[in-house]
Amino acid sequence: MYSKYLFDSYFKGIDTHLNLSIICNNPNSEAVMCLDGYKHSMVQIIALALASKTAVIIDNPPLVIDTHVFVALINELGGKARIINEKLILDMRNISVHTIPYRLGQFIHGSMYLCPALLCALGEFNYYGSGGCRIGNSINSERPIAHIISVMREFGAVITCDQFGHHGLYNNANNTERVEIDIKRYSTDPYILSGELVGGATKVAILMSLQKDYVVIKNPYIKTDVLDMIRFVRMLGKNVTIENDMIVISGKLHLQTNNTITVSLTECISEIITYSTLAVLQNTKLRFKNLSKQTITKGIQPELSLFRNMGINYQWDNNDLIVFPCKTFVPQHIDVLPNTIQSDHHPFFTLLLSFGVGTSSITEHVWKNRYYYINNLNKMNCSITQKDNSIYINPAAMTQSDDDLPGRDVRCAAVTLLAMIVSNSRSKLTEAEHIFRGYSRLCEHLHELGITVDCFGG
Repeated sequence: MYSKYLFDSYFKGIDTHLNLSIICNNPNSEAVMCLDGYKHSMVQIIALALASKTAVIIDNPPLVIDTHVFVALINELGGKARIINEKLILDMRNISVHTIPYRLGQFIHGSMYLCPALLCALGEFNYYGSGGCRIGNSINSERPIAHIISVMREFGAVITCDQFGHHGLYNNANNTERVEIDIKRYSTDPYILSGELVGGATKVAILMSLQKDYVVIKNPYIKTDVLDMIRFVRMLGKNVTIENDMIVISGKLHLQTNNTITVSLTECISEIITYSTLAVLQNTKLRFKNLSKQTITKGIQPELSLFRNMGINYQWDNNDLIVFPCKTFVPQHIDVLPNTIQSDHHPFFTLLLSFGVGTSSITEHVWKNRYYYINNLNKMNCSITQKDNSIYINPAAMTQSDDDLPGRDVRCAAVTLLAMIVSNSRSKLTEAEHIFRGYSRLCEHLHELGITVDCFGG
């Protein structure tokens, strides 16, 4: 399992990189795929379990690098965590350490959500920064944390910052206070939700709500991970309603200390979009088995609508989603906002629209510099130009590339790999370890589609 291999190497202080190359590309006419849970949902369920000091079994965790990091983090904080029979077993009841270990925290972006969780569980935290993918053209671009701190302060936490990190204190003795927070405060546009902060702000508000009797979250970001959070908060005994552009969370936690909560995550929506893209371009009919239809329909409704508008057909067969091949695509002009398609998914629409019948455009309002991947695609003869936070995609016949192509971040690595497959390139995908941050059983799923890849150190 490459994710565990990479994590073990990092833990030993070894700067490990992987390369990927394609050794067989023989597309199947039909394929069936079963997916693990969505990583972003897993991060939030772990944080909620810690915040409530609860024992939890996640029965379909993604088998990615970040999962192994969280296992180590929880054990370092005094809890118990392990992966047994591909289930993530967590016992947070004896959490006692409020300092998030420096090196482990630096591995992953999601470690920042342990800050509000520790505030709720222990009343304090020490944190020295997160890691994960650096999104943008600069490999050193930092992921923001100021909005996380701001929301915690709205709930009464005292946060200080020094040259080493962030430190928080929280007196939750009075949990009857009503808290009202408007997520538009974290938007880059005063009229609509925009920018990269609104998702994190919404999630932290939900986390902090465990310590309050009544919380109103106005204009929330609502996608798959937030829907999974709400479902779990209800399992903890809270009342949650979603209406009139508000999430209202009320009541007290109702926990039985000897009980273990078992939860299934919604399947990875990013894998649905990724493998659908590859299947459509490779003329493969792809069936995703036994999905959480209700949540997925809500979570990727904008993406599915775009599929229809582009000419890509899909249908539901009970809880199975079937995506059909398509040879030509209707051009689109896409705005990426927190309530439209996810920023994680726009690179795959870029690849699809490179096979369109006219010029398309994508304007990114969330991660506005998430365009490094177009350098890789253009090396395979795509015709993509960038102006500010927009790209313009002209139809082009993809050709093979022999160049090394850097992965840089999860989605850059994934869309580059797909382009390599579609163009039959002999390229080497470098920095391929990023893809194992977000794709569970990658080699297995590619094999189901008729593609075999070789992973090797570099």
